[in-house]
Amino acid sequence: MKSSFFQKTKLSGKVKKIAVVSHLDLNIYLFRLELMKFLLNKGWKVYALFPEGEYSEKIKQYGIECIHYKLDRRSLNPFKELKTLLDIKTKLIQIKPHILHTVTVKPNIYGTIAGKMAGVPIIVNSVTGVGSFFVDDSFKAKCVKEIILKLYSFTMRYSNGVIFLNQDDMNLFLNKKILKRDKAFLIKGSGIDTNLWKPVEKKQKNSYPVKIVCIARLIKHKGVEEYLRVAEVLKKEFKERVEFILIGDFYDGNHYPISEELLSRYIKNKIIIYYRWMPLEDVKEMLRQCDIFVLLSYREGVPRTGIEALSVGLPIIITNVPGCKEIVEDGKNGFLVPVKNVDKVVEKLKLLIENPNVRQKFGEYSRQKGVREFDVRLIVQKYLDVYLKLMENL
Repeated sequence: MKSSFFQKTKLSGKVKKIAVVSHLDLNIYLFRLELMKFLLNKGWKVYALFPEGEYSEKIKQYGIECIHYKLDRRSLNPFKELKTLLDIKTKLIQIKPHILHTVTVKPNIYGTIAGKMAGVPIIVNSVTGVGSFFVDDSFKAKCVKEIILKLYSFTMRYSNGVIFLNQDDMNLFLNKKILKRDKAFLIKGSGIDTNLWKPVEKKQKNSYPVKIVCIARLIKHKGVEEYLRVAEVLKKEFKERVEFILIGDFYDGNHYPISEELLSRYIKNKIIIYYRWMPLEDVKEMLRQCDIFVLLSYREGVPRTGIEALSVGLPIIITNVPGCKEIVEDGKNGFLVPVKNVDKVVEKLKLLIENPNVRQKFGEYSRQKGVREFDVRLIVQKYLDVYLKLMENL
C-alpha cells in the first residue's frame, strides 16, 4: 500500500477508528492485543467491546477504550440474544467506528447485524474456528451446526471481509456458498512475539525426566481424555523417566467438559502434574522447561498454544485435523497423528522420548517455522493490509 492511501478516501485527515468485538475479555487479551497495540501506534483510535471481565484493566492500560455489553455465552434464548444484539448496536452508534471487526461465532453473527443497523462502513469477521458443534455427531450438535451455518449465510452478506485461520474452514464456507471468494482472507493466527517467546538452553540431552506438556481447555474436543490415556500408558513403561504436565481449566459456558472426577483420579495417582491456567509469563517459562508439546484436539482454528510451542522450539505431536496441521510439518518438527488414536500418539511419543537428537532437530525446525510463519510483526501487517484493502472504496 502506498503511504498516500488515505488521501484517496473519505477518511483523509481523520483519525481511523476500529471497534473489535469479542465474547470474552480473555480472547481480546490473548489474541487481539498485539494487533490493537499496533493500530494504536499507527495513530488509530481503538475500541474493545466485550462482556465485563477480569482482564479489562489490563487491556485499558495500553490506551484501548473498553466498552462492555451483556452476553450469556450459553444462552440460545432468542430474546436474550436480541437484547445482546441491540446492546452492541447502541454502543456502535455511540462510538461510530469506521471498521467493525468481530471475533468468534456470536459476535460474528450479532455484531454483523448490529454493525449494519448502526451504519458501520466496513464490517470484518474473524472465523477463529467452527467450534465443538462441528466435531460432535449428536442430534443436538447437528441441529446447532445447521443453525450456525444458516445464520452465517445470512449475516455474511453484510460483511466486507471474512478472515479465516486455516484453509479448511475457508473452504467449508466457500463450498457451501456462504461466502463469495473475493471476501475471504487467510491469516494463520494472531501472531506471537518470537523475540520474547524464544528457547532457552535445555538440560543435558540424555537427562531425565523428559517433560511432556499439553495446554488446553478441559473439554473432550481438545483431546484431553486421550492425553490422559497416553500418559497412563507411557507412565507404566517409563515410570520416573517421563513427566506428563497438563495446564488448563474448566470455564463456564464450555460445552463437553471432561469429568472432574476423571481428572482427579489421574492427579491422585500421579500420572499427571496438573496446573490451572497461569499467567502468560509463567506459561512461557513452563514451555521453555519442557521437552515435547502435545495437543490432540478434534479441530481448531490455529491453536495459539501450538504457536507458543513452535516459538520456544519444542517438537510437537498434534492431530492431523483442520487448524492443528498448520503447526506441524510431519517428520520435520513433529508428528501428525490421527484424531482419537491413542496408540499412534504413544508410538510417536516413545520415539521422541528415546531419541534426544530427534527432539533437538525437531525443536530447531519448530523455532524456524515459528519465526518464519507466525511472528506477530508479520501477522499484524497482514491484518492491516486487509483493512486498507477494504477501505479503498470509502
